[in-house]
Amino acid sequence: MSEFDKIIGYDTEKKELLRLCDVLKNRTKYEAMGISLPTAVLLYGDPGLGKTLMASAFIAETGRKVFCCKKNKPNGDFVNEINQTFENAIKAAPSIIFLDDMDKFAEDNFQQDCNKEEFVAIQTGLEDITDKGVFVIATANDIYNLPYSLLREGRFGKQIELTSPSFDDSVKIIRHYLTGKRVSDEIDAKTLAHILSGYSCAMLENVINEAGIYAVYDGRDKITYQDIKYAVARIMLKFSDFYFPDDKIKWRVAYHEAGHAVVNLLTNGSVNCMAIGKCGCNDGIRLGTCCTFNPARNLLYKDSENYIMSLLAGKASIEIQFGEVDTGTIKDLRSAMNEIEKNLELLATNGFEYLYLRDEFNRNHSAYQLDKNQAKKVKLIEEYYYKTKILLLQNKPFLDRLARELFENGILLYDEIQKIAKEFSVD
Repeated sequence: MSEFDKIIGYDTEKKELLRLCDVLKNRTKYEAMGISLPTAVLLYGDPGLGKTLMASAFIAETGRKVFCCKKNKPNGDFVNEINQTFENAIKAAPSIIFLDDMDKFAEDNFQQDCNKEEFVAIQTGLEDITDKGVFVIATANDIYNLPYSLLREGRFGKQIELTSPSFDDSVKIIRHYLTGKRVSDEIDAKTLAHILSGYSCAMLENVINEAGIYAVYDGRDKITYQDIKYAVARIMLKFSDFYFPDDKIKWRVAYHEAGHAVVNLLTNGSVNCMAIGKCGCNDGIRLGTCCTFNPARNLLYKDSENYIMSLLAGKASIEIQFGEVDTGTIKDLRSAMNEIEKNLELLATNGFEYLYLRDEFNRNHSAYQLDKNQAKKVKLIEEYYYKTKILLLQNKPFLDRLARELFENGILLYDEIQKIAKEFSVD
């Protein structure tokens, strides 16, 4: 049994690493073919995706002695530790060096800066281990915090990106986390996978564990669907409570979020969950959220148009229902305008006359060009807003029902939203 068999999903990534393991364990047959043996691989991706777990499986699969290096000392001492790690690995060859969270090795690091002592030490070490039976595996959250010189061929030219698990893998992972837990019959892995689509393995585990804590604390002998709802609200959405002192505000927030959801559902998007309540987040207090997940977005221009309309739907819903201006749409409008700007000026979706590649040609564009582009962007967002209002008006009963359910329940998960959508013949 391979060490990678203990990891659920990520078949493509595991195959890549197994191939490297075979090179390390059977180097003579590759050398006989005249193959130059690789010396390093970098695993990168968002936190919580299992990079360290994958690296640990790789190390165990090779059977080599490992030398780990993680930032835990002041800068000067840490540079010495990096140098010592490479020296020790060479003496113990064949061996492996594991550089965990390599993007955090240097403080205040930027991609353009390739002279940080920590990264220079790594580059020197990579040169020193050539043909000496030492292999380096590293992890990083943000690859853009690493210098180009470290990522080139001959160093960490071999890179494997880890992304959020696919839907099928999420089902398998959730089943694994549910194993050994007492859960009610209303909970199944596929339903949870729909709710948590696009989120990391760590998020899947945390939501299920949090639901279990609620169940035990409240004296239940099984995890219920309501426990899952509270866990999603607290862990995934960062909601602290569902209390509104004023029903007028609560209705407006419910319609705002229902607007986002209705347009997403009508344009073949997916709505994981919706919630209204008090949420402390990076940009202040948020009173509602509508989590959507559509992996196809940005692959087709139509997906981008649908995304813009879904962003404008909260504002449009308030105007339709209450005849008022929604004052909580600054972030939505900014995101919609950014998407329009990308399509217009970078992708030339409305013709090359609006092409505006700022990084290269900023100084060559006249005030006339900028004014013309701005006028076009305003015209486009007005057109999208009009289309959004028409779509919501055509589906007003669906909007009303979803807003009412959200008002009464505070949070709606994927299966509840889908049940309502099917009543209005929306798949």
